[in-house]
Formats: sequence, C-alpha cells, structure tokens
Amino acid sequence: MLNKFLQLKESPKIMAALCAMLAVFFFSLNDAFIKFLSGDYALHQIVLVRSGIGLIVLLVIFIPLHGTFSILKTRRLGMHLFRGLAVVFANLTFFVGLVELPLAEATAIFFVSPLLITVFSIIFLKEQVGIHRWVSVFLGLLGVLVILRPGT
Repeated sequence: MLNKFLQLKESPKIMAALCAMLAVFFFSLNDAFIKFLSGDYALHQIVLVRSGIGLIVLLVIFIPLHGTFSILKTRRLGMHLFRGLAVVFANLTFFVGLVELPLAEATAIFFVSPLLITVFSIIFLKEQVGIHRWVSVFLGLLGVLVILRPGT
C-alpha cells in the first residue's frame, strides 16, 4: 500500500487529480452538512465551527510540512484581516443560500463565480482575457443555465 502511495506521489498529474477529486468531495460534504445542520444551529455558529476546523487543519497538517510558524508571518496584516472578513461574509451569504434554496440550485448558482472572477480580474487586476477564456466562461455559464432551467 505504501509503495503504491509513493508511486502516486511521484506522478504530479495523478496526485493533482486525486487532490482535486478529494477537494470536490469535501466541499460537497461541507455543503450537505451546512444544509443538514442549518435547521438546528444558527448560521454564525456553523461558520465558526467550520472555520475552527480549517484552522486545525492548517495547524496540524500544513505547519508541520513547512516546519515552522514562520509561514504565517505577513507584512500586510490589514489586508489579510480584510480578506478574512470578506471570506466570512462570502461564507455567510453562500450558507444562507444553501439554507434557503435546494442544494442543487444553490450549487448551480455558485458556478456563476467564474464569470464574476473574470470580470473582476479585468477591473481590479488589469488582466488581459483572451477570446478562448471568454468562450470557456460563457460555455460554463450556459451549463449553469441548463441546470437551473430558467422559465420552468
């Protein structure tokens, strides 16, 4: 078993695919738990516990891989705090959507984010977005519309 794991570790493409599949699984599990727990707990409590679990993962897994806490040092504390507040706000609003909408519909609406990210990257980061990326974004948006079945 260990030998197979070491072989996977040496193949970055396979390891990346496995990590992506694991991430999608845990994000889906997270959304289902939020929907399940929202009837019994306040949303801010759910966000607090979810963030605590993320902090534990950071401290138990990623810090030992780096070796020290120096990975957490920053020269832009204000921006990091602002980003943290933005993530809390984004989590709260997404979780409200999960509570109020059917799980499949809330997830489909979430997939509109590539369009928003692309537009904001042009506005705030002055990125150049080529025609291939725009076509990809709009094909993805078309997929979201098919899932949501507007007008039905």
